[in-house]
Amino acid sequence: MDLYQSLFVNPGAQYEISFWLWNWNDSAAKIENGFSVFWQGVEKLNLSPVNNYLNEGYKFYSIEVTAPTNPIAELRFIGYDPGNAVVLDDVSVTLVPEPAAAASFMVAGLTLLLRRRRAC
Repeated sequence: MDLYQSLFVNPGAQYEISFWLWNWNDSAAKIENGFSVFWQGVEKLNLSPVNNYLNEGYKFYSIEVTAPTNPIAELRFIGYDPGNAVVLDDVSVTLVPEPAAAASFMVAGLTLLLRRRRAC
């Protein structure tokens, strides 16, 4: 499996890439397999070998990456398991809020709560 996507990003921003992965391997035999995540051509996560088997189901993975200085980034997944399958599901790429933005959201939320309490 070689799956890739070009994404529009905010240059220099932090992003979280999350996904679920299942190695559909119905035997405990030592079969060579692997799965890697690439961001801008650089390997960011290497799961070789992928050790979860059919009865274990999906496992959740998450990594943080920094967007390049241009507005387009490439995300690539490469997986292999001869005779079986590496199953990728529910991929999400989410902008990580900057600390200042997160703090301002918290202050705004607290302000609304205080106003509601005073109104009651």
